[in-house]
Amino acid sequence: MKKSKFLILTAVALVSASAFVSCDSTPDLSGSWTCAPQHLNNVNGAFTASSIDVFSFTNSADSKKSGSVVISSMVSAQQTVSGTPDLIEPYQETVAATASITGTWTFHPDEDDDVDIILDYSTLKVNIDPAGVAFSQNYITGREQPQIDSLTASAVSRWQQSIYEALKPYYSKYVRLDDISIKNNILRTEVNDTDLTFTRESR
Repeated sequence: MKKSKFLILTAVALVSASAFVSCDSTPDLSGSWTCAPQHLNNVNGAFTASSIDVFSFTNSADSKKSGSVVISSMVSAQQTVSGTPDLIEPYQETVAATASITGTWTFHPDEDDDVDIILDYSTLKVNIDPAGVAFSQNYITGREQPQIDSLTASAVSRWQQSIYEALKPYYSKYVRLDDISIKNNILRTEVNDTDLTFTRESR
């Protein structure tokens, strides 16, 4: 009788433990995740622009169901510029920029695989290193360095504003990450009905 009672209690304990584990199925988002390049729309003047986004999730002190997030982006864009009075033919500019924005995240109350993100747009920053601006080789050939420096400074200011304005609606799509699944350091999710895949870079 005692042995039978012991077996019953053991079985109950195992079932309870199993239920506890299955209930805690929330994916662990902590770490940095890099997404494949995406097209960046509405960069003023650019005929093509793209962004590689890195999400850095930090869990809150007492839970892995909420925390802070930083989205960092590497942006590249190209533009064809009309000719100037001293150069009739048009030329191309290319630019490499970095951007970042911070916010908070939490798993949706009714879903353990959907995440809501609130971004603080006052933290949105765009940085362009003058070394990241390049012109068509035929345009800069024979020009003196002060001329090139002046062109570069003008391009940096123009691109910075254009990319900043384009990123505001671009980042807004990340307000919700749906149907998150993580396997072998690959995170798959749906954003605005588009499937995205992220690779975990670090924890």
